[in-house]
Amino acid sequence: MDGNCGPIAFHNGGGRNGEAEASEPSRLRSLLQPVIDLRGPGYRLAGLTVSLDVSPTSGTSSPARTVRALSEAVEAAAGLDVFVSLDGVAGTAAATILPAILNGAEEKGVPLNRLVVDLGGPFPEPLAGDDILETIESTRGRGVRVSISRAGLSESGLEMLLGTRPDFLRVAASLVSGCGDDFYRQAIVETISGLAWKFGASVLAEGVLTERDARWLAGAGIGFGCGPFFGEPLEPDALLVWLLGPSLPFDSHSIEAASEAEPVRAVLRTTQEEP
Repeated sequence: MDGNCGPIAFHNGGGRNGEAEASEPSRLRSLLQPVIDLRGPGYRLAGLTVSLDVSPTSGTSSPARTVRALSEAVEAAAGLDVFVSLDGVAGTAAATILPAILNGAEEKGVPLNRLVVDLGGPFPEPLAGDDILETIESTRGRGVRVSISRAGLSESGLEMLLGTRPDFLRVAASLVSGCGDDFYRQAIVETISGLAWKFGASVLAEGVLTERDARWLAGAGIGFGCGPFFGEPLEPDALLVWLLGPSLPFDSHSIEAASEAEPVRAVLRTTQEEP
């Protein structure tokens, strides 16, 4: 994934010699960034992105830290969808650690149907086998939606696309930023959008820099966007204050009705018409 959607900052607690206690995950402060629904006459807040560092550290297990951070992000989202990327792993490696993370999240009462988990990319060649695809399918059976980013046009990337039929394709900021004035970026984004349309998936465009970018993406039929134009990654408290502030480039009122909002689902295509 592109770095636009922010990392997780870890703060070690009161263990001996400055180390975190092994029995208690480190205190986490997740950085959240607005995801905007570009469909319709106006921009609507649809969810938040969060990037979770799953690399092992001293004093606490990776699943425990990730579950803690995930729980904090979902709580801050107040019923909106949370678009999750797993920093440090991608593709088949991400799929192998998902069950432990989801089990822990479910035990903490995290609503799994609000999660969109990104498998990253690129993917190894060849793929690890049908067991990985079965793991992903069982994950989706629990209500979690799946996205793929940076799959590219490699054989393994397209195989993963065929095998997972993801709910979202995420387009990196390096391909999106400046698209409002760049014919070649527009061509790439439109190609990915057409591919997503065929697979019944939605598109999340990262790195939206300007209103011109946002307007072009909306006009091109891109469903969702995030980036500096809509807001930088912020800690939960700061994000809430920012959302309540004036002059936002989208309707922040939607956060007040988040508890009644339905999870964003991809729209399955029933015809072969071009988008």
